[in-house]
Amino acid sequence: MPPINVFHPQRGVFDPEAGIPIAALTSCDALTFYLSDIPPQGTVHAHAHSQGDEVYLILSGQGCLYRQAPGEERQSVSVAAGDLLRVPAEQVHQLVNLGEQPLRLLFVCRASHLSDDRVLHQDLREVAP
Repeated sequence: MPPINVFHPQRGVFDPEAGIPIAALTSCDALTFYLSDIPPQGTVHAHAHSQGDEVYLILSGQGCLYRQAPGEERQSVSVAAGDLLRVPAEQVHQLVNLGEQPLRLLFVCRASHLSDDRVLHQDLREVAP
């Protein structure tokens, strides 16, 4: 398999449930590597998965990751190029691009996270802190 350059990837397909374009890059064992460019002021819709964690690597841009574990208060963390984050199973999460440039996101998860293991939730930006 030839190398895949994450700075010059294939164009993603828009996923209306997630609210972003997503390009599948490669798979290994039970994990798939995906890439997305979130436009300025764009957002990944708030969602959670029950089957395994998800890992986010911010390749460029800046934003905010909102997250809320069951029974806990909502949290927000600023993210920028180079940041690596693990989103545990069951944690509602939503990534928002706060910058003026696209936020390029590499994420790794089970393929089921994009199909039958995705539960949409209320926008975490609208939840009272």
